[in-house]
Amino acid sequence: MHVAIGYYFDSCLGIGKTGSGLPPKTGFDFFVIQVPKAPFGLAWYQGDVETNAEGNAFQHFKGRFNIETFAFAQGPAPAQNTFPDPPFPDATVNPTTDPVQMYHLGMWFNSFKDAQKCWLPRDADSIQWRA
Repeated sequence: MHVAIGYYFDSCLGIGKTGSGLPPKTGFDFFVIQVPKAPFGLAWYQGDVETNAEGNAFQHFKGRFNIETFAFAQGPAPAQNTFPDPPFPDATVNPTTDPVQMYHLGMWFNSFKDAQKCWLPRDADSIQWRA
C-alpha cells in the first residue's frame, strides 16, 4: 500500500490536508503536535479527516500555523471534564507550562477498530501512525 500525504499553507491562516492511498471510508484525527515522533509532547486536536470510497481525503483547517504557534499556561485552572471515562479521561486541571512551540502535524486513526482492520496487528495496544 502506498500512502501519500500533502499539506499546503495559505498565508499562515489555514492548512489543507490531502491524502491518497488511505483506507477507504475511514475516519482519522488530525493534531498539531510538539514532536514528530513518540511520545509527541503536547498536542491539540485540530479536526477530523474522512476518506472517500477510493481512500482519498481533503480537509481545510482554519487557524494560525506559523513560527508563532505555541501553547502555554501561566498557572493551573479548572478544566471542563467532558469525557471522564477511560481509556482517556479528561484532566480536571491543567499543568503550568512556559511557551512550547508546536510545528508538527500528526494524523491517527479515529478508532482502534479501524487501525486493526487496516494495518495494526490485533494485539497492538497503541496507534502511532502519523503523517
